[in-house]
Amino acid sequence: MKLKQTCLTALGAAMLLIPHTAVSQLVLSFGDLSIAENSTSETIEVFVTGDTNVQGVNFNIQIGDGGPIAGGSTPVQVTGVDILGGTIFEGNNTGASPGRLFVDGLALDGTTTNTGTVVANGLLGTVTVSTTGLTAGDSFTISTNGLNGATDFAGIAAEQATGTLTVVPEPASVATLALGAITLLRRRRAA
Repeated sequence: MKLKQTCLTALGAAMLLIPHTAVSQLVLSFGDLSIAENSTSETIEVFVTGDTNVQGVNFNIQIGDGGPIAGGSTPVQVTGVDILGGTIFEGNNTGASPGRLFVDGLALDGTTTNTGTVVANGLLGTVTVSTTGLTAGDSFTISTNGLNGATDFAGIAAEQATGTLTVVPEPASVATLALGAITLLRRRRAA
């Protein structure tokens, strides 16, 4: 009995020597997932919550099946990715990844902090897409976990986000439809 008690006491003392750090669950999410048809510059915002201190990000976004580069056919064209300007890494980063890629339905980028850490809570990045040739009603899946792997924070996993990206009428089309409806109502009243 004495040996068992001594072992448990030693185990308890050893547990106190192991550093314990509280790790918050990082959760990724998207902003508004409606993009206008026939536009060359629609943006999709990606957010993170969790208040965990991180030293970098491996940012991966896939729209639909990734498009031709991934052997798919999704026609959405990613034309840019920004994980530095206005994001949690603004002011404390080593620049965009030299392996940065944005083509077809894929966006891949990464960065690390210059010094210390940043708090993972806020805008993580924006993805710019072209919807030229797409029409209102088209929809595609969008995910932070795709062909290039899951978005993570320099090895710290996050709960991934998946959503539906929906193409809506371009603002000029909506204004034209509204003007047409007003004109039609005026004609009916006059008659």
